[in-house]
Amino acid sequence: MPKISIQIDPYFIDFMERKIADGSYKDTEEIISAGLRLIEKEEDKINALRNAIREGEESGIAKDFDADSYLALLKTL
Repeated sequence: MPKISIQIDPYFIDFMERKIADGSYKDTEEIISAGLRLIEKEEDKINALRNAIREGEESGIAKDFDADSYLALLKTL
């Protein structure tokens, strides 16, 4: 795996050192990888929401929609 060099804010260096010391992660590489996985997961969620919004917009206006019945249903949840 290629190595890269980065500068990290002292706050995050301390944070990583604490996470390694408490056993949450074995080393900084594992922490960085976990952070990147979280970013990727969040981007996937955002893309899924964007797709759902687009599908909703493309589906047109709802027909035979009764707002009162829908609100009553929501109150039962």
